[in-house]
Amino acid sequence: MRLEKSHQAVVLEAGTNHPGELAPLLKMIRPNHGVITCIGREHLEFFGDVAGVAGRKGAGRGAAADGKLFVNGDDEWAGRLMERTRAAVIRVGFAASNDWCARGLCLDKQGVRFQVDGPRADFAGEYRIHLLGRHQVVNACTPSPSG
Repeated sequence: MRLEKSHQAVVLEAGTNHPGELAPLLKMIRPNHGVITCIGREHLEFFGDVAGVAGRKGAGRGAAADGKLFVNGDDEWAGRLMERTRAAVIRVGFAASNDWCARGLCLDKQGVRFQVDGPRADFAGEYRIHLLGRHQVVNACTPSPSG
């Protein structure tokens, strides 16, 4: 990856489709912060069911104890993921119960425009992403680790 001491941050994706794959990756990466956008059916081949996927993604996935774990608070598996981390949890999604909430979606040919509400005014406001799909909004409204 050619990372040097001058680099201040890096974003890496660690995925799995077999039990036992994720733990060694996370041990090597040693993430400060983690993001789990959703628990879905795309990794079922060797996990049997969605509960198996949730178990693997939640097992050690994410952040250091002094870091933050960002989860999709609207996902039915969010509670299970939040129980399995020592990091501070930040919930993002569409429901008003999330820490960061997207509302007022307006889709057009150029993408999606939406409003983000949350605890910090400097990150709240109107956003536009040049991607189509409601699911892309949740990915986009995850604030920085300092938020």
